[in-house]
Amino acid sequence: GPYPIVVQGQSARNLIFDPAGRWLTLTSRGEVKTLSLIGETPELAKVAFGIPGRNNLGRVVGSPSGDYLAEAYRDQGPGTSPALITVADGSIEYLAGGFDDQARGIGFSPDGSLLAAAGGQFVAEEKQIRVWDVASREIVAVKGPSPTLYWEDVLFESEEEILWVDMESGLWRWNLRTGRDELVFEGTLVGLRASADRRRLIFVDVKLPQKTFRLRFLDLESGETRLLTSHGLNLKTWQIDPTGEFVVTSDQDGLVRIGPVSGEEPYLLYGHEGAVGSLAIDPLGRWIASSGSDDTLRLWPMPDLSKTPLHALPQDQLIARLKSLTNVRLVAADEAESGSGWKLDLDPFPGWQTAPAW
Repeated sequence: GPYPIVVQGQSARNLIFDPAGRWLTLTSRGEVKTLSLIGETPELAKVAFGIPGRNNLGRVVGSPSGDYLAEAYRDQGPGTSPALITVADGSIEYLAGGFDDQARGIGFSPDGSLLAAAGGQFVAEEKQIRVWDVASREIVAVKGPSPTLYWEDVLFESEEEILWVDMESGLWRWNLRTGRDELVFEGTLVGLRASADRRRLIFVDVKLPQKTFRLRFLDLESGETRLLTSHGLNLKTWQIDPTGEFVVTSDQDGLVRIGPVSGEEPYLLYGHEGAVGSLAIDPLGRWIASSGSDDTLRLWPMPDLSKTPLHALPQDQLIARLKSLTNVRLVAADEAESGSGWKLDLDPFPGWQTAPAW
């Protein structure tokens, strides 16, 4: 059914599903917690581990194997950035050669052997992309410093190429072997996300000076690109599913949308009271996870995206669908009796042959 599982009292960020679908990781202030997805009802486990001296954690990403988490902090704290966290025991290692200044973008390579981070939020000399070999913990490549650039995201396209975003000029491809840069998409953009094969991307294309946030889809193989206007212009966060077939977005008002990358009308998930700041998609296709400023974590059952959302049905189909869901009917009535000319009536309830779902 469409009703979510709600975990109250969780100011959660950095929602990350385990690649095998066993658990959902979240960060809450300076702690990392896990939600077990084994069994019929997800359960919030005790605090898995915390990072000493940290009241808030920055951006956290998971490795493809699920063995590691990596954090790029944006506030002041102990150690350098990034921090590499071993999920099995919660041990934390600040990588040698890390950034003293705030780091922003961070990401693992497709096979998990490399980790890249972009630094230099405020210190021009640290405006670099640094790449570590995860096994040896050694730096194997550096781009920059580039004092004029404003790093926003880094994402491995392959083991040899990194996609990086300069917020003011666009999306670029850096070849680790040759050192060359290639402009992939020109514009003002933020929030780069990719499918599991790194071929399908979404990001927000910022329209200036209006500062409207438009979700854009880009297929790196075909070069096809389109704006997904059905998700609105008031976006807060967004994700693309591992197959690259659909996207999930949220807005400042708490509405979560799920729809195909082809741009058709998305499903609408109501329930959050306030902005939704983090989203995640279950790799097994069972759940959408969302957390917001209302201190709730919600697990939404995945809708059947092969079907048209209820609110987008033609009127005759919508009326027929609503009739199948309830025995409450709105019927004409004497105005003297009802005041409006209408009243609610109850038909006999025959039960459901198939329980209502999406």
